[in-house]
Amino acid sequence: MIPTVQLNEKRRFAVSESNGTKPGDDEFEIVEIEVEVVDDDGNVIDDDLVALVDGEGHVLATEETVTIVGVDGTVVADKTLAITGDDGELHVVEEDLAVLEGDDEGA
Repeated sequence: MIPTVQLNEKRRFAVSESNGTKPGDDEFEIVEIEVEVVDDDGNVIDDDLVALVDGEGHVLATEETVTIVGVDGTVVADKTLAITGDDGELHVVEEDLAVLEGDDEGA
């Protein structure tokens, strides 16, 4: 179950439970943060970030999916995968963008 904290009427923020790794262990931990917002036009924006973190708290890789569902039914999904390079910075290694056109006749 994902604990949810209500920020306001139009936002939802959730952090998933981790895999129970204690700081300093030689294990990896997966951390997920999800934010959902409804903008002034009624579009729903969902940002889901998953990070692989080592026992010292260093982020090793991330996968972020941003999904926008428009009031006309159009759905845009942008998925980005990044890994930490030798320089300690995250570098995008893959990005996928998908668009499904909605039908605005009913609007």
